[in-house]
Amino acid sequence: MIPNLSMTVLTDGRKHYIEKALPTWIDAYGDLIKDKAIIDDSGDPDYRLWLRNTFSDFTIIPVDTDRQGHAVGMRKVFSTVMDMGKPFNLHTEDDFVLHSPPDLAGIMDLMQDFHDLSQLSFMRQPWYPNEIEHGGVVEALEADNPDAAFRQRYHNDTPWVIHRAYWTCNPSVFPSWVAKRNWPAPPWSEAWFSKALMREKVSGIWGTRDNWVVTEHIGRDRNGTQY
Repeated sequence: MIPNLSMTVLTDGRKHYIEKALPTWIDAYGDLIKDKAIIDDSGDPDYRLWLRNTFSDFTIIPVDTDRQGHAVGMRKVFSTVMDMGKPFNLHTEDDFVLHSPPDLAGIMDLMQDFHDLSQLSFMRQPWYPNEIEHGGVVEALEADNPDAAFRQRYHNDTPWVIHRAYWTCNPSVFPSWVAKRNWPAPPWSEAWFSKALMREKVSGIWGTRDNWVVTEHIGRDRNGTQY
């Protein structure tokens, strides 16, 4: 077990995604993390019962009796992280498949030495049209902002890229001090949270630019609202 790490998964009722995606995370990290929670914003008691029966190692935490939307869901994620009380948290959403598991111990060693690092995200494949056009998430950001700085770093055996471009709800490890911050109201709550945080802190991506796609986003159908 890794004693200083918790895990959260945000879902909104998409059974056909989470039953494919979450087992890849369990296979990689399930035995290493004791405190694991699924935050459910489906508002569906039958789905919640299915989650409890299918993922019995996880605590199932409803956001509310009805679907509340992404912003309220992230507030519940943050409050759950604080309740679990671990210094670091591994977070993913219900539609990300893990293909190449990063070394969690190396990531936490990095974060313990770099206190301004607000997360180390796990890169996904290009998804949105501008990302596909430019061949990647970072490439699209650089095309939009030529001054964006993505710099390769190494910490012992952990390769990572430091930047100030964004904080993401996509898969990542983040320190629990991030969860003490207020998640803004929609619209564009993730963008506003990211913008405020990046004024003070830095963010990171695990791996190297030539070989860093470790997760696959499969969620073509969206239930979530209030982003």
